[in-house]
Amino acid sequence: MSILGITNPFLVLATTCSLYTHVLATRFQARDNVSSHINGVSCPDAEDIDPCICTYYEIDDSLHLDCTNIADEEQLYSVFHAYIPFPDFLTLFVGTDHLETLTDSVFGDVTFQEVFAIPSDIGTLTSVGPKTFMKSASTLKLLYLYDNKLSDFPFNTLCEYTQLSQFNLHNNPIPTFPIIQSESLSSIDFGGSTFDTIPAGALDGLPNLHEFRVQHTNITSMATGIFASLSKMYLISMKNTGLTHLYNHQFEFNSDDINIIDLMANQISKVYNKAFKGVQSAHIDLRANQLTILPEETWRTVLDAGNEVWLQGNNLTCGCDIAWLVLEPTYHELVDDAYCHTGDRLVDLDPSDFENC
Repeated sequence: MSILGITNPFLVLATTCSLYTHVLATRFQARDNVSSHINGVSCPDAEDIDPCICTYYEIDDSLHLDCTNIADEEQLYSVFHAYIPFPDFLTLFVGTDHLETLTDSVFGDVTFQEVFAIPSDIGTLTSVGPKTFMKSASTLKLLYLYDNKLSDFPFNTLCEYTQLSQFNLHNNPIPTFPIIQSESLSSIDFGGSTFDTIPAGALDGLPNLHEFRVQHTNITSMATGIFASLSKMYLISMKNTGLTHLYNHQFEFNSDDINIIDLMANQISKVYNKAFKGVQSAHIDLRANQLTILPEETWRTVLDAGNEVWLQGNNLTCGCDIAWLVLEPTYHELVDDAYCHTGDRLVDLDPSDFENC
């Protein structure tokens, strides 16, 4: 029984952190309905792990630990070095409002499949040791550390977590895009970080990456071809960054799996001809950017590949540069939300006005 069963990409593309927090809160609020009386067979004695609360779910024979109200690392250390008869937990939820460090030995010999070290308000976590979760190297599937103050993390150890599929550092001040090696990671979220570039080869060590999120960052540049080798990529969220131009091959794919490329609310004013090379039947979100023209040499191949391009919120001049688009109605459903600077909907323009272009 995993906490996160979210598969709809349009849901996860929204504000992911608030959604995850809601899911977590709902799960732990429901514990009284599942097992209000801990029978002591698998959970530690309540007094030994106070203020943490252990819950046993009979339906899948799993243990869950809620340490939302932990005061500091010393208290957390005491909890995990008490007598714990069954040290294999499915979920750990630990509050980081008053927690600054997670040292290598803090969790003792206890293992987890899902870890959420996140605050209810403002996180104070600044440091995670290279072996903090190493006892869970063969079990950990989800690691969520969002809304903290981590400027660094032992990224070089992630290759040792053979089951880790989701890694979330959203809204931490990570200054440099990390180079990660992992055969198992399918989803990473570095949204809200402070780095401003994505270097060449940044994702080469993540062959099974499915979802990539760096929204709300200061990215002004990214290497070309960083997605080209990723055969399983499905979703890219680069909403609200500092991108101004999309250069050739920056969003090139050799896979049919890519479904959503979210570039909403950037400052993109120019898209080069081969920026979306290989993208087919996807949703390309360019709403609220600074595009003014839609040149045929760039966009005809994108639309011929069956891609739906969302363009609302761009100040399109709707001159002769869009004559090819207005005069070909088969493209209209793919740019359905595009509007001219005059407020006219592009697909509603009179084709006769463009016949002499």
